[in-house]
Amino acid sequence: MMPEMTPQSASHRAPPSERIDPAELSHLTVEQRMELLTLLDEFPDVFSDIPGMCSLVMHENHVTVNFRPKRFQAYRLPDLL
Repeated sequence: MMPEMTPQSASHRAPPSERIDPAELSHLTVEQRMELLTLLDEFPDVFSDIPGMCSLVMHENHVTVNFRPKRFQAYRLPDLL
């Protein structure tokens, strides 16, 4: 189990821009990379390495009376995911 991040312990970690593998951003232009990394460093408390649930917004999907969900056949996912 991973230790819970607190604002105090988060401040001792490297900035988000230093924790990202540059190869993961190779599809972006240099300008886009700089913009993204600046944004991540400017708002590190908004972006987390640990996924979670946001309960700030409720969302509803309104459908028509004759709506029927599509059924898809299950398929196997690669083990690397």
